[in-house]
Amino acid sequence: MGKGESAAKLAQNNADQQLLAQNAGRASGSGVTGSGEELALTLEKIVSQLDIISRTLHVLEQRVSMNEESVSTCLDYFKEQRESRQNTNYVQN
Repeated sequence: MGKGESAAKLAQNNADQQLLAQNAGRASGSGVTGSGEELALTLEKIVSQLDIISRTLHVLEQRVSMNEESVSTCLDYFKEQRESRQNTNYVQN
């Protein structure tokens, strides 16, 4: 993610928080006041943020899987090297 994207997301998150604060300020004991459009906008923002979280978790899962595969490959390599050395030492003795 580039610096421009980070700044844009930060600005969007700030705008979202302001909107949520405004909507929260309108709540009364008898229910939420405000237009259905405001509620729809708020829900769209929430869904959008959940989608971003979902995609981020998917990428993170891929990276963890790649890391696990790399560690496994390294471990297999070192096991082969150790076995090779043990076999060489056994033959020399």
